[in-house]
Order: sequence, then C-alpha cells, then structure tokens
Amino acid sequence: MQLITSTPKTDRKHSAGNIALLLAAASVNLVSANSHAKESAWQVDSSLLVYSEADSRVTAIEPIVALKKDLGDERIFSLKMTLDSLTGASPNGAIAANSPQTFTGLRRTQLLR
Repeated sequence: MQLITSTPKTDRKHSAGNIALLLAAASVNLVSANSHAKESAWQVDSSLLVYSEADSRVTAIEPIVALKKDLGDERIFSLKMTLDSLTGASPNGAIAANSPQTFTGLRRTQLLR
C-alpha cells in the first residue's frame, strides 16, 4: 500500500495551463484599465542681476523670468521676459568730478581731436 499518491502528469500540465490563462486574463485587465496622464506643470526659472558701483553713480537691475509648459502633441509654450534698468550718470568719457559737468556745443568728433 502506498501512502503518497502521485498526480498524473496530465493534471500538472492542465493546472499550469490554468495558471497561465489566469495570468493572461489578469494582464489584459491591467492593460485595459483607464490611465489618465498627469498634466505637466509649468517650469519657472528666474534670476536677478544687481550691479552697483562703489560711489553709487551707476546702478543696474535686471530681473529675468522664463516660463515653459509642455502642451502635448510635440507643442511647447515658452516665454522669457527681461527688464533692464540702468540709473545714474550717463557715460561721457570725462573724468569724474565733484561738481556738475556741462557739455554744450561740442560734438563727439570735436572732443576726440
């Protein structure tokens, strides 16, 4: 008398086939599940340039903002804004003085002679 019964090989193939069939059915359900694409966020880059001379005669401020968004279908919206601000004395080539300087009646070509 044998206490352990062996399963015929045909039953093993059948059960393996059932597992394969169940895995295939589960895979189809996963693929057919609705997936919603996450909307892409805006990419924002910014910078600020501040320049000032030691004697405070000239100050420059230049903020820059760049925006970018992927609209899908190989379309990209991008925008870059720059503001350039310069304050202070105008460059005239003269030596810095402690009193106001006035240039009248002379053209640049006359100054170079």
